Amino acid sequence: MSGVATTKNANGSSRKGVLKGELPTGETVSMHESWSPVGAEVKAHKILHSELIVVMEGALEYEHEGKIERAEAGDIVYVPYGTTHAVRSAGPGVVRFMVVAVGGDA
Repeated sequence: MSGVATTKNANGSSRKGVLKGELPTGETVSMHESWSPVGAEVKAHKILHSELIVVMEGALEYEHEGKIERAEAGDIVYVPYGTTHAVRSAGPGVVRFMVVAVGGDA
């Protein structure tokens, strides 16, 4: 995905695609990098794939199943297929993270 432009989102965050393809098993796989300013959030949504969220800088809050967990640089969050979840940049600065999506609608 060389030459992929960075997308600016309405909540102040940015996103850039890194890869999109298919594994030898036939499952789809995609990855994007995101940057979010303090307080920016992705509203609750249900995914039809599995995700790994790799926090590279800063901190984010991951809300699922009625609980909120904090993930900081170096942490990896697993989001199972079919999970309704939300994420928010928890500060004190920008959060930078990679999302790896596998299977389903990835």
